[in-house]
Amino acid sequence: MGWIVNLRLVRHESICLLIIGLIPAITVAVGRMAPQPVEDCITIEAPATACGGREFKLFAKVVDGSSAAELTYSWTVSAGIIVRGKSSSQLFVRGYAGKNIQAKVKVGGLKSECATTSKTIKVKIVSCPSGN
Repeated sequence: MGWIVNLRLVRHESICLLIIGLIPAITVAVGRMAPQPVEDCITIEAPATACGGREFKLFAKVVDGSSAAELTYSWTVSAGIIVRGKSSSQLFVRGYAGKNIQAKVKVGGLKSECATTSKTIKVKIVSCPSGN
C-alpha cells in the first residue's frame, strides 16, 4: 500500500496555513475484459417471397469486422437449384412454386466474438404470372 500526499494552502485573514494530509492509496489492477459474444454476426438479405422458376438472390452479410478476404462461405438449400455463388457471399437460387426454400450459410474465418457461424432463412416460393 502506498500513500498520497494531499497539500492544501488555506488563507484565513492574514494567516496562511499549509495543511499536509496523508491518504492511503489503493492500487487497482485494470485489465482487459474478454469480449462478449455477438449473437448476430451474420445476417441474410433475401426476399420474403420469390417467383417459382425464376432466379432470386440471397446475400450473407457479416458484421463482426472480419476482413472480407478472410471469410469463406458455404450455402445449402432445402429445395430448388443453386444457380451460382455456393462459395460466395451472394447466392443465386431458382425455386419451384409451392416448394418453400430454407437456405443456410456457414461462414468460416469469423472473429471469436461471434456466437454462431451459420444463419438460416426461409423464402416462400409462389406462382407468378408470366412476364412478371
